[in-house]
Amino acid sequence: MRTFCDDIKDIALPSYAEQIIKAKMRAGAAKNRFGWWDHSVLDNEALQVLLEVALDSGNYHDLMVYAAMIAYRAELKEEEKGEAK
Repeated sequence: MRTFCDDIKDIALPSYAEQIIKAKMRAGAAKNRFGWWDHSVLDNEALQVLLEVALDSGNYHDLMVYAAMIAYRAELKEEEKGEAK
């Protein structure tokens, strides 16, 4: 049987992930790193390598960020296809 604590953890996860991603993005911007959405700056293969390195090294915060970037790129691509119709 699910408990209130179980529900709280499910509710807290998206907020936690958002905080981590925002912090990582701010840290990257402070180092003048940007353009993850631009394939000429960072292509899909390079982003996939970064994801794999984060996974192999157990850096789950970076893994979360790179996975989100890949997922969002895929969503943007689908939206662009829909607009082109």
